[in-house]
Amino acid sequence: MMNLSSKQRKFSYMLAIVVLLVFILWLGQPASRNNPGGILAQKRQELNLSQSTLGDVEPSSAIMKVVLLGFRGVAADLLWVQAKEQEKKKEWGKYRATTNTILLLQPNFEDVWRYTGWDFSYNVSSQWDDVKDRYYWLKEGGKFLREGADQNQYSAAIQWDIGRVLGQKIGLADERNYFREYFRHDPDPQFEGETDLSFNPKGINDNYLAAKQDFIIANDREEEFGQNIMKSPLFRISATKSVINAASAMQREGVFDRPRQLWSDAREELLGDEFGKYNFYSQEGHYNLMATDEEIEKLAIENSETVGREIKPKDIKNVIEYFKTQSQFDYWLLRCEAEQDEITMKAHEDVYLGKKKFQEADWDAAMEYLQNGMKGFDQVIKKYPSYVLGDTEKLDEVLESVLYWSFIYENSPKYGLKPATYPLKDLWDQNLEHIIGLNQRFRIDNQLN
Repeated sequence: MMNLSSKQRKFSYMLAIVVLLVFILWLGQPASRNNPGGILAQKRQELNLSQSTLGDVEPSSAIMKVVLLGFRGVAADLLWVQAKEQEKKKEWGKYRATTNTILLLQPNFEDVWRYTGWDFSYNVSSQWDDVKDRYYWLKEGGKFLREGADQNQYSAAIQWDIGRVLGQKIGLADERNYFREYFRHDPDPQFEGETDLSFNPKGINDNYLAAKQDFIIANDREEEFGQNIMKSPLFRISATKSVINAASAMQREGVFDRPRQLWSDAREELLGDEFGKYNFYSQEGHYNLMATDEEIEKLAIENSETVGREIKPKDIKNVIEYFKTQSQFDYWLLRCEAEQDEITMKAHEDVYLGKKKFQEADWDAAMEYLQNGMKGFDQVIKKYPSYVLGDTEKLDEVLESVLYWSFIYENSPKYGLKPATYPLKDLWDQNLEHIIGLNQRFRIDNQLN
């Protein structure tokens, strides 16, 4: 190069620039309908990192000017501050629009998708007086998360959040009776009494069973891409617990045929490849919750080689016992077995019919059904002592049978004094503080002063 003339060096530089420019254009060639584009475009598509939505930002806006100068992150941060201010002022429409713009700029910003979806469904929803308005914003959160899951198909966390909204938010809210009905028959006139398919794409008739489908997708994503919001056993059991919650909700609502199969399905999942025999991984290597002593011995040898240090059988046993405890594995397995018992099924039905007769002011029939239900649950608890220890909702159902029965005794001279001993008395006496809150809900539900 030192022997080249000035003119030759300039020509060499120009040639190098042209070669590099051609290479860069080839490398970064954008994708089109009939062309996958260059290597970078293909990688963006493969990893779902394409910023195609950027074109939806208003081109004349100040935000676009900042973006064009290369300060997309700064623009997103400024908008986030603006969104939080709008949230404080309860300017929900503006809040929604601002978060949309943030995600147009950074569609792979997972935390914004997760926080905003949760905020709409839980916080914004609760700010409205009308139950229909609350359900609308609950759905907005779910739809927002669905959009985020579509934009970020590597994200198990966003997909899991969808399942949480469908299951937990709808099924455990104070308004759950309304929400579960609205899930099946949306109150918005545009849906003509049908479900909102943008919220419930498969048109499943139960919110918990719909949630299961999203949890299954989340589990698939976790297996392929991982997740860091919770330990894997606690993450993966959500799909099976959705089946359990669906069965419980149906029994509470007076449906008694289908739950029997659902309890059986949940038990099979707990014991099978979906959960109990699933191959989890920890610092001690691979394990599964159903591993026998012989299998644990083999795992200790294999894991020692994989991890690069000595793993003893007791190390793996400790991991298994820890995650069984954290996931309440033994309790849910017992519940699945107990709920398929004929005595349990009959007790559920008796208590449901007793409450119904109570609300119809047919106290004679209510008393008979409630007494039968109390006797049934008393037998269930003696047969399965841990039956009500792991689930507050189950405890509530059992104690409510005594609460309704007691109210009839205390408000109708016809039946005389309440007996000193009766089925479930020990459980009642052990939960007196809990019964205070239960009694308040009982009075509200039955419009009692």
